[in-house]
Amino acid sequence: MKTPFNARPRGTAEAPSALGSGPGIFSRFAARSLKLNRTRTAVSIIGIALSCALITAIFTSVATLYGGLLKAEILTDGTWQVELVNVPESEIGDVHADPRVDRSYDRVSYGDALMPESFQGYWGRYLSVQEWPTADAVGGLKPLPNISEGRAPQAPDEIVLAGDLKGMTVEKGQRLYDILPATGLDYTVPRANWDGALEVGSTLELSLGQRMFVDAESGAQAPCLYSETLYTTESEHGDVISEYLADPAPARPFKVVGFFAPKDGRSYDQWGSMGPGYLGFVASPGLPARQTSIYLTTNLTSIADINSFIGEYTGADHAIGAWGNRGFIENMESQTAAYSHDSLLRYQGMTDDRSIWGTLYTLAAILSVVVIVASVSLIYNSFAIAVSERTRQFGLLSSLGASKRQLRRSVYAEALMLAAIGIPAGLALGILGTLVVFNVAGEGIGMLIDQEAFAGTGLSTITVTPVILAICALLALVTVLISAAVPHGAPAASPPSMPSGRAAMCASPAASACSRAAPRAGPPAPSPSRTDSTTCACASPASRASSPAATSRARAPRVAWRWRHSRSRSRSSSYPGASRIT
Repeated sequence: MKTPFNARPRGTAEAPSALGSGPGIFSRFAARSLKLNRTRTAVSIIGIALSCALITAIFTSVATLYGGLLKAEILTDGTWQVELVNVPESEIGDVHADPRVDRSYDRVSYGDALMPESFQGYWGRYLSVQEWPTADAVGGLKPLPNISEGRAPQAPDEIVLAGDLKGMTVEKGQRLYDILPATGLDYTVPRANWDGALEVGSTLELSLGQRMFVDAESGAQAPCLYSETLYTTESEHGDVISEYLADPAPARPFKVVGFFAPKDGRSYDQWGSMGPGYLGFVASPGLPARQTSIYLTTNLTSIADINSFIGEYTGADHAIGAWGNRGFIENMESQTAAYSHDSLLRYQGMTDDRSIWGTLYTLAAILSVVVIVASVSLIYNSFAIAVSERTRQFGLLSSLGASKRQLRRSVYAEALMLAAIGIPAGLALGILGTLVVFNVAGEGIGMLIDQEAFAGTGLSTITVTPVILAICALLALVTVLISAAVPHGAPAASPPSMPSGRAAMCASPAASACSRAAPRAGPPAPSPSRTDSTTCACASPASRASSPAATSRARAPRVAWRWRHSRSRSRSSSYPGASRIT
């Protein structure tokens, strides 16, 4: 006859039976413990949520700053990644059809015209004429020129000039540095001419040609890259111009219909800031294209792939550096060159220069470690109190056969239940807090990132990505598990008056069965017709070895006998064999 285990001391939670213990049993045991200690459970969830919120705020802020830098770069210079310059007409179609190219825009140059002699200096020698970029054609690859006065060109004979030329006359130009000695090959080319000060409605006469440079050693000639400054060569007498305007077309009139300049007084113009002089835009004048440059974005994800793409079209293993590498330009094997949008690629994580990435994310990692350490010390106290409160319960579970691994599993199950509530709440709280901060201080933060890009707008949106949320949730979960593992790693103290594991076992309901099997005043005579096969866990080794027919005759602790003495007395009086566990 089996003895039911249906009695437990007051103040203890019901323990799972060792006969059916499993993951579900210990999960239910942990859930019941959380329900019985609602205040401690609420405090633990709040601690986990705050920890996760701080970590989320840190990484979301860093991601938002990177997003702000990327946005500023796009606002000022566009989304293009690679610019192929001087692409042969036979290869333009191949570039557009390349499966690695997502978007592209052809920047067509119709040639350059020599400016009047009063403009001749190290900069200002030419007026480059290009096709007016429309929003549909550019597609966001570059910001459109800002019309500061007048309108955009619409007819083939209309032109829009850089704002620096407004008010200039042929006799009084804008000279930068001294006049340099030239090759003399373009002295007979007609120079740009107009009457009076340049303004909307003025008429320019331009003779457009192709810039060519001459190699000083070999005498070989090749087209100049339209975006490069004046080609010069060092000599005994200083720098000497090593280029000239070749193949000039007959002078043609163009009517000035507007001027373009950087918006809001910015000092940097992405369209007219490079080159050997000024820039003008026309609307498809019907002239042959002198040079075509292609701005494009790719679906590539690494700088190595970008360089490989560049190498296929230029023969070089990398792009030309900003503002030069003049020796490389003048001696390159192919006349097609490439520029890379290094700032954009850096913010997209595709450059070898990770200094800014390392700086901000290292700062985020350090702050996260500080938060994790502080959170562990806070959440640890909750689990330490929980473990100390359930020391007697753990002893009871051990007496019923629960292993240390199973006990540890119950603590981790409790931690995971708390994390399942606290981490999502912390993610939402961290995102909300970051959004509030950037909305309140977004304008100041935006001005710190880029004064021109965020002037009057600020940085009011935050960047939230699944990767960032996953990292924050993982770090918060690690924090919770560490907090749960630290208090459980220490050995649990035995209950009072139970100095040994056997004594703890005797205090369990299983021990009460042994007390029912043993009379108070000594062992009875063994039954000749029956041999006991059950050994009481509370019996001493000596008593278990005294007789093979009676292996569970040791006296149980008095407190255990008193617990169930009434039922033991009634059974022993009614049935002589009740002293044995069947």
